[in-house]
Amino acid sequence: MNKKSFASTIIAVIFVCPVLAVTHTFTPTDIGSLKIKMSDGSLQPGDTLLLQDGTYSHLDKVSFTGNGTADYPIILKAANTGNAIISGKTEIRMAGSYLQLEGLYFHKAWASDFEMIEFQLDIV
Repeated sequence: MNKKSFASTIIAVIFVCPVLAVTHTFTPTDIGSLKIKMSDGSLQPGDTLLLQDGTYSHLDKVSFTGNGTADYPIILKAANTGNAIISGKTEIRMAGSYLQLEGLYFHKAWASDFEMIEFQLDIV
């Protein structure tokens, strides 16, 4: 492989692969850290917020913000489908692009205001 094709390959890998994508793992005792990570603006395309098995009680109001892409969405997901349980007072406000919720189980959960999941950051 010559230097030009090697450089082209490296550039292609940098721009095509989500090299900087990170999986952030949380347990039910990490609700404070989870809420900060969901809303602090640091999530990048391809990042995953992974919820370990257990009950995440009373998330209250939390924003899930970020800008993923069609190929590399930002995902809030259960480590094992149905085993990350959201319960109690919960209001998730989603704002950005290509944000996904996967495998979460809402059990004995209720909205803190009108909606449990809103697709806007601020209510006007």
